[in-house]
Amino acid sequence: MQNSPPVLLVTKFHAPNLKPSTTYQFRVHECDVIACAPWSDWLTASTQAGGSNDVAVWLDNDEAHPIGNGVVAPNGSFTVKATMPAGTAPGIHTVNAATRGGKPEASFQITVTGQGGSGGGPSGGPSISVMNTQTHTAYQPPINLLYPSTFRLRGKGFAPGVTVTILLDSATGPQLGTAIPNKVGGFAGNFNLPMTQTGPHKLVAVQVVQGRTNQTSEDVNLASQPK
Repeated sequence: MQNSPPVLLVTKFHAPNLKPSTTYQFRVHECDVIACAPWSDWLTASTQAGGSNDVAVWLDNDEAHPIGNGVVAPNGSFTVKATMPAGTAPGIHTVNAATRGGKPEASFQITVTGQGGSGGGPSGGPSISVMNTQTHTAYQPPINLLYPSTFRLRGKGFAPGVTVTILLDSATGPQLGTAIPNKVGGFAGNFNLPMTQTGPHKLVAVQVVQGRTNQTSEDVNLASQPK
């Protein structure tokens, strides 16, 4: 670069409008109101390639299909709006980020609890259903059960392989049993209703995955067994 005019009382220099992938040389000298010291030795520096501050975010090992893109700020941070691919299986996934393709420069794990609005609750999250063991279909509200008895419950949209606990009325209520979802986040099992009070209740399913709680419930009406 050409020598710049002397600037008094300035200890920093900003070089604007540099071209990418280009080598530049810089030198400085100290000046006061009377004279200037000799020039320093040349400093040779090269700018990065164009787009070197672009960051890509992808899911698991699929770096060929980014779920978001952004630009790294001068302080090293970036903000990216990422879109989860449709059909992503419930479970634990890894989000990766890098300014260059291939090897991730940063990663963290997330838990997907439903498949884009299918097979789960109204928003695609976990759900449970009381099953009719004769027709193998879910009972529709109002759901009436007798206690004490055994009922069959189906769950969807949970993280695979992580225990789901079934409780009565709340996440701290009486435990009715546990189940482990399969690789697509579903389970089906028989659970025992204890002696309790007649009237409206809730069946509550709770799953804790790396400190995050997946919870859903189903309203039921309970009545005692006829004598």
